[in-house]
Amino acid sequence: MSDAVDAFDGAAHGYDEWYLTKKGGQVFVAERRLVDSLLPLEGVGLEIGAGTGVFSDALTNEGRIVVCLDLSKKMLTRAKQRGLPCVLGSADSMPFRRKSLGFAYFITVLEFLKTPIKALEEVSRALGEAPVVALFINSDSPWGELYKTMKKTGDPIFKHAHLYSLKEVEEIFRKVGLSPAKALGTLTAGPTSPNAGDEIAEPSEKTGVIAVKLVKQSA
Repeated sequence: MSDAVDAFDGAAHGYDEWYLTKKGGQVFVAERRLVDSLLPLEGVGLEIGAGTGVFSDALTNEGRIVVCLDLSKKMLTRAKQRGLPCVLGSADSMPFRRKSLGFAYFITVLEFLKTPIKALEEVSRALGEAPVVALFINSDSPWGELYKTMKKTGDPIFKHAHLYSLKEVEEIFRKVGLSPAKALGTLTAGPTSPNAGDEIAEPSEKTGVIAVKLVKQSA
């Protein structure tokens, strides 16, 4: 088991507590709305690195079923307690048939993938023509600077992270045959602001997180 998985196992018990704070709740709502705006309204899909299932639960509706995939047993235990379908596994070796998924998404997971190209090739295989949405911390934003500082100071979670710019993320996905169809951002206020800035906006240095919808490149 990797050090990063050990870190997430250790954080599982209190992982959702930040989302119960005022600022954490604002961030959660902003990120959920952003991802929701880019996902298909219906279908069976996958949250890769679903953790405790807090987003999977919020993004599930009458027409949309979300399966949780994670390497952390303790995180998935929390997701199961929410009544969500769960699979213990890795993004770079997923137990899903080719073209078996209607969509997939990552929320602040790309930063922790040791072999992102391999993982995304596997995701692309399971999706076929279906879209994938990747939400990531914008390294060029004030939020990105905060998490870079946390990494440097040895934060137990973010010391394992690698932050990306929008250009870098799009280049990674192009290498596995996925093209950006749409990109949007949110968290337009900095981390020290009393409000998160939850409007959905065009990606810029002011958007703390960016979500990109990607589809298979045309032949």
